[in-house]
Amino acid sequence: MDESAITVRYAKAVFSLAKENDQLSSLKNDAELIAAVCSQSADFNRFLKNPVAKTSEKIRLIRLIFKKKIDELSLNFLTLITQNKREEFIPAVCRNILSLIREEKNIKTAVLTTA
Repeated sequence: MDESAITVRYAKAVFSLAKENDQLSSLKNDAELIAAVCSQSADFNRFLKNPVAKTSEKIRLIRLIFKKKIDELSLNFLTLITQNKREEFIPAVCRNILSLIREEKNIKTAVLTTA
């Protein structure tokens, strides 16, 4: 399956669940935090992509890092994506979640260039 199809499917699933439960605001904050951790920690990314590391170890680390920082919905989502051995897609899923939230709130992105 195409990577973008995987990430969009996961993003739409958690987005829909958050929308149903009126948790889009917390999902946005959580996705931003998770994306920031992924972009700032090369060690975390290497561990997630490490095929030798056990799934249970990855879930334990994710829960240790994020347990008190993100909502239960987001934490369960990270656990699910890791159990399904798709953890290397977490940063892309977060980008897609944020894109869906911007689209839902009709927020446009623009680039301003000045001289």
